[in-house]
Amino acid sequence: MIAVMRHLIAWLATLGIGLTGLAQTQSLSFEVATLKINKSGAGNVAFGCYDPRTTLALAPPGRCVARNALMRTLIGHAYNIPVASMSQTIIAPGWIASERYDLEAKAEDAAASDADLRRMLQTLLAERVKLQAHFELRDIEGFVLVTAKGGTKLQKTTSKERASMIGNVVPPSLYKTTGKGATMEQLTSSLSLRLGRMVVDKTGLDGGYDFVLTWARDDIDPTGPSLFTALQEQLGLKLESQKVPARVLVVDHIERPSEIGSFEAASIKYHVEAVGIRMTTGMSRSVIF
Repeated sequence: MIAVMRHLIAWLATLGIGLTGLAQTQSLSFEVATLKINKSGAGNVAFGCYDPRTTLALAPPGRCVARNALMRTLIGHAYNIPVASMSQTIIAPGWIASERYDLEAKAEDAAASDADLRRMLQTLLAERVKLQAHFELRDIEGFVLVTAKGGTKLQKTTSKERASMIGNVVPPSLYKTTGKGATMEQLTSSLSLRLGRMVVDKTGLDGGYDFVLTWARDDIDPTGPSLFTALQEQLGLKLESQKVPARVLVVDHIERPSEIGSFEAASIKYHVEAVGIRMTTGMSRSVIF
């Protein structure tokens, strides 16, 4: 047994991990956070965390903000799961995909990184809805994107501008996606979001490409080219349906806010903890409505 432990310690050391470091790993918490149910029935959704190291600001510095967001979205962002695959790669009770919430959360350090903000969001969800989860590998239904017979029709970009993909509706019956310096990773992410299934890139194409992809809205023009047809005819790419390996977040335990007491009671509880015993519990100041 001693020999086994020595081998384990040596192996951890090769990864730069010591047993002391594992034991001392601490969670991060927001300085102030509010989480409340949104029953407005509004169709618009907004969610984002701000990392001053990026050029895309979705919230004020050091903050996470959500408006009318699914609990699934909050969990997915906390664990860095792409929006396009959340419906497949978060295994949890059905209500997380139907009940919506507003979130205002502020880190003590306005320069907190995106990774730190995610860890703070994990702590918040563990405190508020008793979230417990783990990752595992599973095969799920999806697509692989491959080069069609005859080869790709994509053109390598010559632009030095930042890569982008923009989608819009062309009246009366078309969808249009314009890529400028777009990578296959960006394209597969867009396709995953559109199809509701994970898409894995198997094209072997590197770098950025310029393209325009147009296909018919089947709810208006069922006779027009489908997304599958448009990909093949316009870009020389093909989607094949098959099982794909995925890193899946399995929710072991989560409680709806109604199952952990009334919001008023929870608000008082957290306020008392924040004012009276924050130094002994290490819990951030928090309010829930």
